Amino acid sequence: MSFYRAENRVVMVDSVRIRQGQTLAEADSAVAYGREHMVLVGNPRVRMSRDNSMVGDRIEVFYENGELVRVVLVGQARMEDSTPDSLAAIYQGLPRMDVLEGDSISIHFVDEEIDRSVVVGAAHSLYTPTDLNEEVATNDVNGDTITIDFHNSRVRRVNVVGNMTGKYRFAKVAAMREMLAGNTPLADMLRQGAVDSTVLADDGLVRAALDSLAAAGYDTSAATLDFLASAQDVDYRGHSVDFEMRKKAIDIRGDGQLDYGTMKLTADHIKLDTTDRELYAEGEPLIQDSEDIAGHQMGYDFRNRTGAVRRGVTTFDGYYYVGEEISRFPDSTLKICNARMTSCDLENPHYHFWADKMKMRMDDKVVGKPIALHIGRVPV
Repeated sequence: MSFYRAENRVVMVDSVRIRQGQTLAEADSAVAYGREHMVLVGNPRVRMSRDNSMVGDRIEVFYENGELVRVVLVGQARMEDSTPDSLAAIYQGLPRMDVLEGDSISIHFVDEEIDRSVVVGAAHSLYTPTDLNEEVATNDVNGDTITIDFHNSRVRRVNVVGNMTGKYRFAKVAAMREMLAGNTPLADMLRQGAVDSTVLADDGLVRAALDSLAAAGYDTSAATLDFLASAQDVDYRGHSVDFEMRKKAIDIRGDGQLDYGTMKLTADHIKLDTTDRELYAEGEPLIQDSEDIAGHQMGYDFRNRTGAVRRGVTTFDGYYYVGEEISRFPDSTLKICNARMTSCDLENPHYHFWADKMKMRMDDKVVGKPIALHIGRVPV
């Protein structure tokens, strides 16, 4: 250790370990500038707790009045948090840690609690919420810049900007428990009375029961809640995306695209409520599924496969159908209000059939009433 009083600088080399409060910093070497700035180089790592750590080619730590205010990771920056590990032990296939990485990461603190993280350059976030309700989910997103805001050390909001692509993967807890109950090894255990069936209603009891059974010599390797087997994926992309964790909403802006099952949606603005499985889209939305529907504004319910489009247009059997509102129902039936039907692809068609209400059943028939033929804009 070398002291340079004139520069108020201390140089430390060879397996440096510095602890201040709950923070432990480790590196091959470090330079401290007074009590307010420290630079770590050579395999640097900062641990805020047992669950999380930060690494980079260089780490700079800043203090004010003895309190941690900022940590900057430069070069191959990465933050890891193993909080989801307890969930991953129950739900097979869930990521075991949250990851935030990029060219550089700046972490800001208020009262020594994390307040905001900003990732710049090749930004990537893998996050698993631990506040379970009816589903288990994980979100994997990439972009040029990622900003994460925290409240009480929990993620409150995530904003991703620039070349954004992501995958939201979710599975219903009830569906996984149903699969678990039908699992042969566990079914045998239930039948033999080795485990009480009431444990299936509680994740903690599931884990405790399986641990106890394993300790008693039972093979529980196949008796797990299988996240991947039950999971559904929502793939999305655009210029930017906002995640509101409290509202569980995904807000995509700028050349947005969202793929879910067989459905593909493109629009300038897409907002998805992941709890209610409802989305809203505007800015030339186009939904492609068993049929293509375009319009001005669009709402869609994933659960029931129903939706409505304002000023919409769709095609069927060589005809174009345009209406003030197009509604889609679970059986793929379409209902069109103030409908126009024509084979002419012009914006102002040479002719069209008009109906106050029109009902379409794909690959079957179209029914409308009352019907009027228009040549140009003139009714006949």
